[in-house]
Amino acid sequence: MTNLGCTVDNCVYNANQHCKKDEVLVKGRNAHKTSDTCCDSFCDKSDASCSNCR
Repeated sequence: MTNLGCTVDNCVYNANQHCKKDEVLVKGRNAHKTSDTCCDSFCDKSDASCSNCR
């Protein structure tokens, strides 16, 4: 398994600063630098509709 660091504390997949999601989706198909990308798998811990994300 890849060790992917994560600093987004309010994401349900963040476990001690590492992403625990098996398959991470990334937005930014036409990006030319990493700052033009973002995590499309993000699921906010406080979002009630996000309970199915785990």
